[in-house]
Amino acid sequence: VIAAASNFLFPPQLRAAGAKTVYWDFYLNNRVGTPDRPTHPEIARDWAQRIFFRAQASANCSQPWMALNELFGAHLTTPWTATNAAYRHNVIIFIKTLRELGARPMLLISSRPYTEGDAGLWWREAAHYADLVQEVYYSGKLIHRQGAIAGSRAMRRRFRGAVKAFTDIGIPAKRVGIMLGFQASNRGTMPAIPWF
Repeated sequence: VIAAASNFLFPPQLRAAGAKTVYWDFYLNNRVGTPDRPTHPEIARDWAQRIFFRAQASANCSQPWMALNELFGAHLTTPWTATNAAYRHNVIIFIKTLRELGARPMLLISSRPYTEGDAGLWWREAAHYADLVQEVYYSGKLIHRQGAIAGSRAMRRRFRGAVKAFTDIGIPAKRVGIMLGFQASNRGTMPAIPWF
């Protein structure tokens, strides 16, 4: 089991029970801003340094793996607004600083990325410093209704599409990941065992 957590209470308990831990930074927007309200680049750099040392202590590791939740506006087309360009620049500063300090950042992406033109250049630069992890979520009820074979195929098609969006622009597959969420609230009245 590998668990993502961000405090100093649960990670030691998880490790004591035999799990590995990854540092979870839930609020990337607090570090780098948002596409319409980017922070100053020096604030992004300062936050990267502070979060890195927090991650080292939390993960009990000199070179922590860090999940960064999450990039806003992945779908935005170019040309970007001045504020979105500044935001994306801050993200690069943040992940580059983490990488230089010795971390392995994983940038979570919640929407299908726009990768044409200058956006493709940005994604390739981001992949130089961080793993790109596309969040791919499903309705458990919908997949269950399709059955074991069709449901499994539907999921695999979405996974392949998520990875292909990045590999098609030259990002190595080893720098791309997928995140599959199982939110119990999505199952409604369906019993847990069939839903899982």
